[in-house]
Amino acid sequence: MDLSIVIVNWNGLAVLRPCLASIFGSPQGLELEVIVVDNSSTDASVEMVQREFPKTVLVRNQRNLGFAAANNQAFAVARGRYVLLLNNDTLVLVGALAASVRYLDAHPGVGALGCRVEFPDRSFQTSCYRFNDLPELVMGRLLPLGSVGGERLNMGRYWGRQFTEPTEVDVVAGCFLIVRKEVLASVGGFDEDFFMYGEDEEWCSRIKRAGWRIIYFPGATIIHIHRFSSGQTRRAPRLMELMSPVLVLHKRRGPVIAWCANLILLLATLVRLPIKLILDAGHFFKGHTQTELVRSRFTVLAAHLKGLFSPVWLPASAKAPVAPVQSIAASGLLQ
Repeated sequence: MDLSIVIVNWNGLAVLRPCLASIFGSPQGLELEVIVVDNSSTDASVEMVQREFPKTVLVRNQRNLGFAAANNQAFAVARGRYVLLLNNDTLVLVGALAASVRYLDAHPGVGALGCRVEFPDRSFQTSCYRFNDLPELVMGRLLPLGSVGGERLNMGRYWGRQFTEPTEVDVVAGCFLIVRKEVLASVGGFDEDFFMYGEDEEWCSRIKRAGWRIIYFPGATIIHIHRFSSGQTRRAPRLMELMSPVLVLHKRRGPVIAWCANLILLLATLVRLPIKLILDAGHFFKGHTQTELVRSRFTVLAAHLKGLFSPVWLPASAKAPVAPVQSIAASGLLQ
């Protein structure tokens, strides 16, 4: 078995179907298996997979376990020499999988690989990053230089560069991330303290510490519908997303650096909050403001303030027991 493709799904029916079609609909030149882990969807995703893609290995959870835990479930049953994490809101272009596997076969020191990622209009989407650290947070959050310079001033995103040759990087995005099975054996899977966001960076840091190289490989391309599930351009900020850099730094650098990161994010929130509230007021008079959006701004502020006195970014120590897997269905291989 060459490659196990792992797709975590939660109410992604609209994008999961074309994603699977992009894999099954064209010859890949590899021996593949596709594993879909469904986190208790209510939108008929499971029924669609069973009906239209019967070769898929389907894992059904009774509740939403989050991205990290769901991927770990798939890692436990994956049979491929390589394991690919693939977002459900992606389209795999012809030849991308075979080219990635060929590169890994030819470079045994590479433990993880990401590819070129494009938006649906085929414009470039950043998919490799430096590890977050305090200077990157200052530039990217407190001083939003990247948004001013179109990422050209964003050091955390390699100054917006579009690499045209395979390049060693710190992190490749989890929307398309291939790892060797030996990597899973040596460093383990995702840290399940992460529900969603930041788990790929923390995982890449462990992969690098174990002596593996991480490569951005532009010889393969996918299309990624970024944040398809938000449904609104002006969505409420997700607290777990905004706090994820602090949790990653706590794991990588310890509690003192994490506290400093939270302070930087608090200052960034205080600087931007008046501007955002003014914009919210303008949208309110147009009848567009979402109450949840406005409320969430103060929720974020309160969380950062509380973080000055306790590590709110850490998950509760007493975790709920993991829900049992409802069923696992498997059938033939994709050639």
